[in-house]
This record gives sequence, C-alpha cells and structure tokens, in this order.
Amino acid sequence: MLVAVALSLSIFSLGGDNSHSSEVVVPKYDLTDQSVTVYSDSDTAAKIVDYLSQYSSEIVCLDDITAEADGKIIFFDEQWIYENDTLLVDKIILDNIKKGIPVIFLGENHYLFFDSSIELTGYGYSDSSIVYGMFVYEGIDFHYGAGGDDQGSAVVLMYGWASELVSGKDPFEVTSTFSWMNKI
Repeated sequence: MLVAVALSLSIFSLGGDNSHSSEVVVPKYDLTDQSVTVYSDSDTAAKIVDYLSQYSSEIVCLDDITAEADGKIIFFDEQWIYENDTLLVDKIILDNIKKGIPVIFLGENHYLFFDSSIELTGYGYSDSSIVYGMFVYEGIDFHYGAGGDDQGSAVVLMYGWASELVSGKDPFEVTSTFSWMNKI
C-alpha cells in the first residue's frame, strides 16, 4: 500500500515591503535548536541564514555540490538545483531522505514532484507553496508546504515542522495537528 500525507499552509505578510529581513513578519517560536545545511548560492543562503538565525545556532551553507551535508535539516534552493547536475543533486536528496532527514525546498517549481528523477511512493503539494518539504517515516512520505507572499515566514514555518520531526515527535501528530505551532 502506498501512502502519502500532504498538507499545505498558506501564510501572508501583514503588509510592508518584505525586501529586508527586519520588515519580514516572522512568528516567534520556541523551537529546538537544530543544525541546518543549506544548498544554495550565496544570496539565497544569506536570506535563509537571516530567517533562521534566531532558531538555529548552526547553519552551514554549501554552494559546492560535492560538499557533504551534515545538518539534521536540509534546505535546497530550487534555482541552485537547476544550475547544478540534477542527477547528482537527486542522489544527495535521496541519500538524506533515506537517512530520515527532512528536506525542504525553496521555490515554486515543485522540483521534487515534477523534475526530479526520484521515485516517490506518493506525492501531494499545493500550487501556492513557496517552500515545501518531505520526510519519510516507516515508508510513508510526509509532505508539507507553506505558501503566501512572505518567504521568511514560510522558511521559519517549515523549519518548525522539520525541527519537531527530528526531535522525535510522531510525524502523524506533527503533520496533521500542527503541534509545533503551539510553540508560537
């Protein structure tokens, strides 16, 4: 039996120009500090570091496709993926999924579902997701996405989701009840 769990959450900024991190409306969370690896170019990586710096004390940014990720949560910038050898990137993604590491993607192309060579047991996504992630637990794919017009808040929400998963929480509870949002 193939099973996939997919949920989507839309978020919207409360106004203002979101071009600077100080103006991004980011909810306050009491999240567990988890190590993060970001595969991206330097500009996008700097934004992600800015968004997550108050939640994670260890954020490593990699632009080199051959560099080994060691974060408990891994972010992939879709633009960076398309600029690299996608077959090698797919291997990196799949290796981390198999290790039980949540992988999170920034971009609206839904690379994992449409352009990746990775065979998923099932998939679900929302067209409005600007950041989305995947986690596999006992053979079940959990997909989660955040949409809206505020990338900073979407990144933090996805970090919260992934943080709860790597903290050992039941993925069914985390994904279906938004238990991690109780830490707002």
